[in-house]
This record gives sequence, structure tokens and C-alpha cells, in this order.
Amino acid sequence: MHLSPVLLADGNAEECQAEVEALAGQGLEATCVATSTEALAVLDHQATCELAFIDVALAPAGGLALLDEVSRRYPAVRLVLLARHPEVSSAVDAMRAGATDFLVKPLTGPVLAALLVRLSVELDPVVAPVDPWSSPETWRALVRAANEAIRQHRDAEAWRLARRALALRPDRPQAYLLLGILAERAGDRISGQPFYRAALDIDPTYGPARDNLHRATHPPVRRAPTLDPALDSTLGDGP
Repeated sequence: MHLSPVLLADGNAEECQAEVEALAGQGLEATCVATSTEALAVLDHQATCELAFIDVALAPAGGLALLDEVSRRYPAVRLVLLARHPEVSSAVDAMRAGATDFLVKPLTGPVLAALLVRLSVELDPVVAPVDPWSSPETWRALVRAANEAIRQHRDAEAWRLARRALALRPDRPQAYLLLGILAERAGDRISGQPFYRAALDIDPTYGPARDNLHRATHPPVRRAPTLDPALDSTLGDGP
């Protein structure tokens, strides 16, 4: 997939330069801007832009506001929210607003490489588009398929399925757990934490998310993330 030129919206000049270099290491040419106004101006005049990285602290109104605006005005642009810390609210709000991903600074080669792999995989034609009015069976099928894809190390496919499950049922913790596991497997232990916390916000008793958050926040991390064994069997309909 050809994703250059890339838009990088970050008001911190030093961090922006480091991000430009990290993106260049993956073969991507980035146009860096310092404000949301500049970002929109670039998109207005750069019809070929397919990927934008947006800092959550971007002036003047914040990165989430720009993400929402870009997703409405330029739905074909893939959006990645950047943050210095793994904040639960930012990660979850970004995914719900249509972000492709949420990455914690500083950007590293392995994390960017994993992101580009996910972006390069076309939608699986076997999986039907998410219908907001679908039955609970659709959601269960998505989380089970995502869980199985993780077990078989088909991470790009699992990421698509888990995000679609999240869009269908943001009130259930399972998709957040799966996204956290995938974020960790992409090479960034910290990026998984907001998703585990989001799962626990929904259900404080959800054991797999609790176990993974504890493991991820108490280094050194020596074991793999914990999957939910219930995803291999029957899931209740829930509320």
C-alpha cells in the first residue's frame, strides 16, 4: 500500500522531527504541521494524503477534535492518534471516532512497521460489514473470530475483526481486551494498557483484562498476554 505523503500534526517541534525520521525509516514522507488549522489546510490542498498522525495535545482544540473533523470531511484518510501517555479516555474515544490506531510516543520502528502491516491488508471479503442493528450473534462471531486469529498469529485480520466488534458493542469488554493484546504484540507494552483499563471500566470483574493490566504494569514482562477462555465457547448476550 502506498501511503505517502503522510500528514503529521504535532505542535512539539522536537518530537515532530523525531517522528518524521521514524516515518522516513519506514519509507514514508511526512508533512509536519503544528496546529489543527494547518492540518486542515494541508488536507484541503493535498488530495493524495491517505494517512494522518495527530497528537492528542494539538492546539488549539486538541487532537480528538481534529480527528473528528478530519473523519467527517475526509473519510478516506486513515487516522492515528498519538499521545505521550496511555490515557484510557483518549484511546477509547479515538477508536470510537474512527481512528485506525492509537500509539504512545515515542514512535518506534517495530510499532510503525506493525501499523503499516495492518493498513496494508485488505478487508476480508468473507466477513460482512458491521450493521449497527445486527443481532448479538454477529458480535459474538466477530470476537470469536478475532480471538482465533490472535491464537493463529493472524494479527492484521484480528485487528480488523476486534475493531468491528468494538464498533458494534462498545459496552462489552471483550473487544477492548483483544485490542490490548494486539497492541502489545505489535511491540509496545504500554499501548495495550488503555484498552485493558477500558475493559475494566465496563466490567471491573473481567479477569483477563485485570490480569493483563497487572502484568503489563509490573515489569519485567516475561509471559504472553492472557486471552479470554470464554471466547472459545459460548458468550452470553449480556445487556
